[in-house]
Amino acid sequence: MDTIFTLDETNGIQERDIGGGEDLFRSPGNTVWSVFGGGVEPRGQYLHRQVWSRALWGRTLYLNYIKLFQSDNALDNATLVNLALYKTFLLQRGLISPLWNIDDLHVRYIESQTEVDGYDIAAAFAAIPGADIVGVLTEARRARVKSMLPELVTIMGYMFRARGHHYKPEFEPTYIRLMAKVGIAPTDLGCTIAQLFTLGLHCIPPLILDEYWLWCVQNGKTSGALCKRYNCAPAGSAGLYAIRIGLNDLIAVMPVIGERYHDTIQNFEAFMDTLANNRWVGSINHNFYGVARQEIDETTLYALASIIFSAYEAFSPGVPLTKSLSLKRFAENAPLTGSIVGTMFKTLLKSESFAQKYLEGPGTT
Repeated sequence: MDTIFTLDETNGIQERDIGGGEDLFRSPGNTVWSVFGGGVEPRGQYLHRQVWSRALWGRTLYLNYIKLFQSDNALDNATLVNLALYKTFLLQRGLISPLWNIDDLHVRYIESQTEVDGYDIAAAFAAIPGADIVGVLTEARRARVKSMLPELVTIMGYMFRARGHHYKPEFEPTYIRLMAKVGIAPTDLGCTIAQLFTLGLHCIPPLILDEYWLWCVQNGKTSGALCKRYNCAPAGSAGLYAIRIGLNDLIAVMPVIGERYHDTIQNFEAFMDTLANNRWVGSINHNFYGVARQEIDETTLYALASIIFSAYEAFSPGVPLTKSLSLKRFAENAPLTGSIVGTMFKTLLKSESFAQKYLEGPGTT
């Protein structure tokens, strides 16, 4: 057993895997919890990467391999090694910890594999047919996984926030497109997209996932593609943000819309101010962030959404807002409004007098 977990150079673990020289994720929050390795420090004051011995790094890697095999013994050896490597880096970098308090993170459990006294890791590993970590864990492979990790975690952070889940089969084209923006091909992962975002990285608590994304943005640890997406709307409120963008655009050229729907717009803007103070109150995953969900009566916005959608279809077809499924969902609940206004807008392109009275507002002759 000791010969395996001495883990010198021949065992595939090198100083560059466990040493310092890189910033550790520092969570900007205020909750206090224990960090792996002992001690209690506030999030935001954990300034340095944890110093792990090769033995600890190796035991954690082997244990993750064993637990992954036990959860799905159909996984091939190379996939198990890569997934175990991702999960080991997550633990070392401070993205998961077995000592965190689940109540602080608003989750039911923390998925973090650590050694249990009396558990014979060496025997468990030896019992797995074809198990071979050293043959897969080359220096180039370790370096590639380490370099990809911040981008992959922040991409998953975006998907979880914007789509409400870590992974669904229909998410794969978006994952592939976002990975391509940061120079990662599916073949670089060492596993399938589904395996990575369900078995490999899924264990990061949502609150930490979002805080890590912010930390990467603030410290230059992720690409511009992920930086500009940090302020995206959470799943559950995307339609509201689309309405706001379209409404401001529409009122700029047709002020009468603001007059005709004044009270509705005032209530809507007040609710959007609430979201501006805490985006999570509008999220379908609000419970993971420790807040109660707040909702607006969406029925009051159907007509506005239909007008906005019809205006874009008539005057600027093909712009990104017309592809917003959330905006379209709102608009489809007021089909008569959309049909009439759409016809009016399209006719206006040919005859300015057609909708003159409506556009100029009440009191026109």
